[in-house]
Amino acid sequence: MALKPKVNPGERGFSLLELLTAMVVASIVALLAYSVLRMYWTQSIRHKKEAEQVFRAQVYLQSLANNIRQGQGISLIAPDEITLINSAGNTLRYAIVDSIPTVNENPQDFTVTRWSVDVWGPEKQPEAWEDQSHWSLDSLDRDRNGVLDFFELDRDFNGVLEAEECRLVARIRIQLAFTGEGGRERAWEVTVHPRNRK
Repeated sequence: MALKPKVNPGERGFSLLELLTAMVVASIVALLAYSVLRMYWTQSIRHKKEAEQVFRAQVYLQSLANNIRQGQGISLIAPDEITLINSAGNTLRYAIVDSIPTVNENPQDFTVTRWSVDVWGPEKQPEAWEDQSHWSLDSLDRDRNGVLDFFELDRDFNGVLEAEECRLVARIRIQLAFTGEGGRERAWEVTVHPRNRK
């Protein structure tokens, strides 16, 4: 004997149309939720990549500044390169090659959009201005402003400061910028007083 389900006369089940409508509405809600979650996931990954690039750029610039400050001397300063001897006596070459920063030819994991190196030599002291006394570097100070800039330090006019010319460098300003994953430019600047006299 087979049992038949008991059906109350006032109750009826869902129609096929009602079930399909519920499934469509649930699918739309799930699709919207997935889109929102995917958007936040993509933004999270983008922010993480940008934070890693920011960290690498800061480490690169700080490493360069520390090696200039604590090193044994600078042997070359060019618009896209600084070569120096670090405190351990090793030669380090910081360069920008095709917008990629490198250290001893090893590329870093970010791209530079702007890089500049500004160099100044010693400044004429106020006492020398007041008593009109001769400054030992007057012959290099072509514009007579009391400060030696890159072009005055570059005595052979080749656009590069070699080791002998670098001995007079008293201050270096390095500016570095890159565009992050979000399209926003990030920039840093560091000014260093080198230990460059051997």
